[in-house]
Amino acid sequence: MKGENKMKIGINSSACCHYASEFECFDLAKECGFDAFDYGYYLYCGKDSEYNSDLWIEHAKKIKKKIDELGLVIYQIHAPLIKKIGIDPNEEYLIEMTKRSFQVAQILGCQYVVVHPRKYQNAKTADEIEKQRRYNMNFYRELGKVAHQYGVKIAIENLFRYDDETHLPMETTFRSPYEMLEFLNELGDDFVACVDTGHANINGYQPSVMLDVLKEKVKVVHIHDNYSTLDSHFAPYCGSIDWHDFCIKLKEIGFDGVFSLEVHTAKIPMEDSFLEVKKEELRYLQCLARKMVEVYNL
Repeated sequence: MKGENKMKIGINSSACCHYASEFECFDLAKECGFDAFDYGYYLYCGKDSEYNSDLWIEHAKKIKKKIDELGLVIYQIHAPLIKKIGIDPNEEYLIEMTKRSFQVAQILGCQYVVVHPRKYQNAKTADEIEKQRRYNMNFYRELGKVAHQYGVKIAIENLFRYDDETHLPMETTFRSPYEMLEFLNELGDDFVACVDTGHANINGYQPSVMLDVLKEKVKVVHIHDNYSTLDSHFAPYCGSIDWHDFCIKLKEIGFDGVFSLEVHTAKIPMEDSFLEVKKEELRYLQCLARKMVEVYNL
């Protein structure tokens, strides 16, 4: 029994930030009952951002001061490399911002930086997918050297890919928990698993299976639902994921991180006439997640 020390409930930046500033997101999360925050660094590190200025360290320290004042915890941050290899004209810049993210995480007191595995645009054959895997192994090894300097761990997330013609899920890097486990064992202690429940469902794996295979490697979770066809980012119980099995398995593997939602919310304007509606939406999500933690004694 964990007594009164229940698992913290987290929310992602993009659930709050459609029309809110970076700092307003923290205020919204706190007011609506969340304990932790999944900081969308990738949203805030563009070329015209504070993170691309001489004042980026001071900016990170301001964020740290703000969350400390609110009593929030930034448990994970998202690195900015999202698009396929060679697609984004700013790719080299984003690689540098990814390296910078580890120092940002250290300043924020955050142990985990989620770094998506990279994908080629049209990798379909076994040889092409193997090339993609080799790229990722080298990519993570190089980033791991930087992360280690700042005492931060890289969280590798399970991803999916749709076939360009059939639009059905297809084989790709880190689709299966077995491949993730193999990579994590080879990469070593500076790397952990991030289990994204929606991505698992698209790939034909119940999230509980991901947890069962990866076990103590799982330090970060992205909790959202879908009907296994689109990456919908619904709230739990709004799709086809078996949340009972997920929560049971989360407890079984001894997960002691943050119950962190990654839900797409309505793009409600940040105006007085709409603001209470936005807060009610976030309060609902917090209440739902809190109840799941309580029911399953997480």
